Amino acid sequence: MVGLAKAIGGRVVTNDFNLNKIAQLQGVDVINLNELANALKLVALPGEHLTIRIVKQGDQMARASAIWTTAPWWWWSKAAPRLDRK
Repeated sequence: MVGLAKAIGGRVVTNDFNLNKIAQLQGVDVINLNELANALKLVALPGEHLTIRIVKQGDQMARASAIWTTAPWWWWSKAAPRLDRK
């Protein structure tokens, strides 16, 4: 997989630590899904008020998908550079 990505000038998208290291050593761009997930995680402190928008009803009672509409500036400053990665 790493050889193919190198041959065609592509990237490797993985959550495998060892594959990530091998690709980096061979000079192939790697998008690590674990790093991306950690960059997108929001930290909510106890007692903090959150504004969310429910976007989809869940399959069970008391379940739904929602978007946090008031992400703090520090989250965007941390996550935005990783989102623009090529």
